[in-house]
Amino acid sequence: MNLKAKPFIKWVGGKGQLIEQLEVKLPADFDNWKNATYIEPFVGGGAMLFHMLQQHPNIKRAVINDINHDLITCYTTVRDHVEELIPALREIQAQYCSLPDMDAKREMYMDVRQRYNEKNLDPIENTTKFFFLNRTCFNGLYRVNKKGLFNVPYGKFMQPQICVN
Repeated sequence: MNLKAKPFIKWVGGKGQLIEQLEVKLPADFDNWKNATYIEPFVGGGAMLFHMLQQHPNIKRAVINDINHDLITCYTTVRDHVEELIPALREIQAQYCSLPDMDAKREMYMDVRQRYNEKNLDPIENTTKFFFLNRTCFNGLYRVNKKGLFNVPYGKFMQPQICVN
């Protein structure tokens, strides 16, 4: 089976629509470079990162960055603690999907958003809430106010896919 890695977070301003235009900007001999390092200073959802890693096997190392600390925590947690993260994602998804109506779902969203904004979470809880908010907020936006608090409204999703089973 040939699986294709793709972004696991929705991110506004992603490079997914620009991949073809960016690909042609690579040096003509790029695939001949040995042990290349790919550096992505604005990783966002990672569309370009995943494309480059799949299309160019000569890339042996990737360095990613983003100004959003919670996004980088998410990538680090997925890389280093996926076995702990998956059950937490499944649990929050099951909890949300079992709620009887949109009012209850909105209330859970607001409770999770409030806890997320406390900013004293361990990486697993932070990333679980980050995923949850990303999949249940309005249009998958990530926006913070002047105090740095996530403030995107609820997106009214009945059965969002927070974790693929």
